[in-house]
Amino acid sequence: MADQYMILELKRTPAEFTISNIVEWGQNDNVGEILFLFLANCLQALSEVEDDLKDSCLCNILRIFIEKSPRYIYPVVSILTRSFVDEDGSFVVEASKADIMAAISQASGKSVDVLKYEMQHLSDLASLAESNRAACLVIGRRPHTIDYLFSKIIALAKDSVREVGRRGRRKKLRKTLLAMFVAASEFEAGILVRLLQPVWTKVPENVVLHALACATVYADRRIFPEDIPSHVDRAVDLYNELYKLHQSLRLLCDAYPCDCYKYMPEIIGFAPGIPLELMEAEHTHGISEILNKFDLKRFAYESNDYDEVIRAQVHGFGNGVISIYVDHALVTDRFPDVVAIINSSLKDETTSFILDVKLYAFIKGSDIWLLLEDLPNRHWENDKIVVSIVVSDILYLNGKSLLQRQFKNRFEELEHLFELLPGIKYRVNVLTDLKFLKGFLNDSPKSSLIVKSYLFDSTYEPHKKLRNWLILTDEDLVELEAAIDWGVEDASPGDSAEDLSELEAAIDWGVEDASPGDSAEDLSELEAAIDWGVEDASPGDSAEDLSELEAAIDWGVEDASPGDSAEDLSELEAAIDWGSSSGSGEDVD
Repeated sequence: MADQYMILELKRTPAEFTISNIVEWGQNDNVGEILFLFLANCLQALSEVEDDLKDSCLCNILRIFIEKSPRYIYPVVSILTRSFVDEDGSFVVEASKADIMAAISQASGKSVDVLKYEMQHLSDLASLAESNRAACLVIGRRPHTIDYLFSKIIALAKDSVREVGRRGRRKKLRKTLLAMFVAASEFEAGILVRLLQPVWTKVPENVVLHALACATVYADRRIFPEDIPSHVDRAVDLYNELYKLHQSLRLLCDAYPCDCYKYMPEIIGFAPGIPLELMEAEHTHGISEILNKFDLKRFAYESNDYDEVIRAQVHGFGNGVISIYVDHALVTDRFPDVVAIINSSLKDETTSFILDVKLYAFIKGSDIWLLLEDLPNRHWENDKIVVSIVVSDILYLNGKSLLQRQFKNRFEELEHLFELLPGIKYRVNVLTDLKFLKGFLNDSPKSSLIVKSYLFDSTYEPHKKLRNWLILTDEDLVELEAAIDWGVEDASPGDSAEDLSELEAAIDWGVEDASPGDSAEDLSELEAAIDWGVEDASPGDSAEDLSELEAAIDWGVEDASPGDSAEDLSELEAAIDWGSSSGSGEDVD
């Protein structure tokens, strides 16, 4: 029977809904055998909820599978829309009343005439299915899973259009229905009938699309609750544009698991008019990461001024039509000057493109930089406000995505895109020696720079978290320069300049196990200990210990150690002088 608590929870608004209240499995659990009973309760809740709350209920249902079991998203969507799509085409999921009656007859062992008589006293065909369980399953039955149900739905959809004789097609179709009903419980049998008959109307694809976008936003725990409404609006607009382009719900469903709705265009394909998530630079994990990625390789670099400029993407559709997006919001009307500059700079053979750009807006004759929220809507009418364009990258050109091309190849395409005119520029600074970055940063007013992979591992795919854009601060570069000079490949930005200086000294002294954690005093003492031939001396030995140890060695006491106190060693020295080779601090009165 239906789980009333679960149904009640599913009817909550998305903001109030808590998955853990009804779901007992986690995303990393083995959930290959989710029971159809769980989905049946979801469908029952959707049928009971008021019309104005159906979208919320549907959002909650899809969110469960997005967060917990992404591989079931398309089977659930297929059941909701009563359709199935694969490489063979598009199929409708339904069954006639006569075929369902025949399947119930075979499952229960009752004739069709008997079932028709019973129907006179029942409300509908679903009730008939519920009251006529398969006789062989009175003792027990195998649990009905979503996997099993979906395999039968696919067979049912394809059997209904199979190009065989009518009698043969009907026989296969009824056999599939029989398998579905034999595996179903009383409650599940009723749900199946309501699905396959027009008792429950199918959910329109546009409604599912809207719910899928909403569910993706609510599933993203990085979004603060107060920001959810604005993200929902953006996600819905984005999914609608993607659907217009691909005309496929399955393509969207198969893209999960997806960390963020903004990555969806990158994963399934895009075109001008569909904003992308732009690459972001990340702080380095250590000097070893920098050396592994960039040392002795060609790399690009630029000032890290992204927090002071307007980061935008410019979409060109051809025939002079251009759209500008900032943080996925369409802001073309605010930048007619940018549109004019780009159109005048483009070469004639360009038909479509998407650019990653930085817009520098500033007040002429001053150091005041303007962000989007500071920029007047009609700034182009104010000759004191200047906007210039720096093109950082090109992501799409003449009908083709460039995201999986290396940065060097993308920049070569960029070089052939524009005529060099005032107001727009593009350039890339390339090096092979990390040492020169310090000089670049010294000449820059910024406190950090961004280093980018250039020849290899330099694709533009934010959702893959490739870490091919790294932020290097001035402190990082000081430590990096020292580490390169000293040949310390495993030094890291966590090591202070003082640590690295001491480490260099330790390396010069031949102390292989010295580390940045050793103080200057420790290393000085360690050098002395090495000179004295004390192989097991360590930076933990105090100056007093080492001084005493030196004396002990001079005295010929091979088993003296820094653990012996000054008093011990003094007594030991006296013992040696007295001719007692086994003397120790404890033996001397």
